[in-house]
Amino acid sequence: MSELYFGRGNASMRDDYLDFINLVFGFNGYDRDFLKMYPNLYKAEYDPCYNNFVAMEDGKFRAAVGVYPRTFSVMGETLLSHGIGNVAVHPYHRSKGYMIKLMHMALDDMVAAGADFSDLGGLRQRYQYFGYDNAGCNRVFSIGHTNIRHCFPNAEAPRVYFKQIFADDPMLDDVYALYEQKIVHTCRPREQLYDIMREVFVILRREDDSFCGFCGGDLSGLTLVSADDFYDTVRAYLEHHDHINLVLPPFETELIALAHRICGSCTIHSAVKIAVFRFRRMLTAYMKLKAATEGLVDGVRQYTVEGIRGVGGTTVSESFRIVVKDGAVALTDIDDAAPVTVLPYKEAIPFFFDLAAPLRCCDPVASQWFPLPVNIDGCDHV
Repeated sequence: MSELYFGRGNASMRDDYLDFINLVFGFNGYDRDFLKMYPNLYKAEYDPCYNNFVAMEDGKFRAAVGVYPRTFSVMGETLLSHGIGNVAVHPYHRSKGYMIKLMHMALDDMVAAGADFSDLGGLRQRYQYFGYDNAGCNRVFSIGHTNIRHCFPNAEAPRVYFKQIFADDPMLDDVYALYEQKIVHTCRPREQLYDIMREVFVILRREDDSFCGFCGGDLSGLTLVSADDFYDTVRAYLEHHDHINLVLPPFETELIALAHRICGSCTIHSAVKIAVFRFRRMLTAYMKLKAATEGLVDGVRQYTVEGIRGVGGTTVSESFRIVVKDGAVALTDIDDAAPVTVLPYKEAIPFFFDLAAPLRCCDPVASQWFPLPVNIDGCDHV
C-alpha cells in the first residue's frame, strides 16, 4: 500500500517540486519555466515548498496547491490576502480528490492565519466550489497608430522615452518610492522588488533624463509622477509597438479620462477571482477607495452574509451596517430595528464585487455603491 502525505512542503523538495509543476503545466524548463516566470515565488531563498500544500505518494509528487500571502494597502487600510497559484495534479493521478483535499487544507490555513480574502485566476466554475467568484471591473482601452494619428495630427516627438532597468540599478529606489505613494498598492519588500516586478521600464524625460514614472511590459502597472506625461508616454510606447490594450483599474480616474479621449474602444472586464473571509474589513477599505475616487451616493443599508468559511471548514455569519453621508463611509454593527438584507455567501461575492449582479438591480443605492474596485497588479498575481 502506498505511503501518502498531505501537508506543507519543505526546502529539500524544491528541485523535484519545480520539475513536477513544470511537467503538469507543459513547460520545458528552458524558455517556459516557473522559476524564470516567477522568481519572487520560486527562488530557493523564498522557500516555495513551504508555501505549497502537497500530496505525495511514496515520496513522489502527485498534487500541489501554492498559497502565497501578500499584504495590500488600500486607502491606508491593510488587508491580508493569500494568492492561490500553480494548482497542479499529476496527469496519471487525477480524479483521486487530491486537489480538493489540498484546496480545503489551504483555505483552512488562510482563515486560521487571519486572511481577509484570497485571490486566484482560472476557470470560474471550478473554483466556485471553494468560494471564489469574479470581482473587480478593470477598463481596457484599445489604442493604435490610427487613433494617435487622428488625435495628435501635428504633434512633435514624445517628450519621454523608456529605459529597461535591472536588479542592480539605483533607479529602482525611485520606482519603489513612487509605488509606495499609490493609494492602492501591495506591500512589496524593497529587497524583493525586482524579483516581483521581473520586467521594469522607467519613463524618463528626453531633455534631462529626469524620472517620470515606470511600468512593466505592455505598460502594465503604469505609474506616473504626473498625469501630464500620459499622452507622451502612450505615444512613445507606440513608436515601437503596433497597438496597446491598456488596462486600468477604476480608481485610476485621471488616467481613465485621458485614455478615453484617445482610444478606439473601451471594454470592462472582471479583474480577479476572490474568496472573502472578512466582509466588513473588505468593504470598509474598498468603499473608502470608491468614495475617494468615483464618489458614492448617500444612503444606509444593512447586510448579513451567511455561510462564510470559518476555521476548520465551519461556516459563520457576519452582519454590518453601511452609512454613506457626504462622501464619508462608515461600517458599524447593525441596528436591530432597521431592515437587513440577508445574502448567502455565494450571492454576496457578486453582489458586492462583481460586474453583473442581478440582486443589485432593484436597489438604486446598492447599484451605485457596488461593484467595489478590487484589483491586483499583474506582477502580484501568483
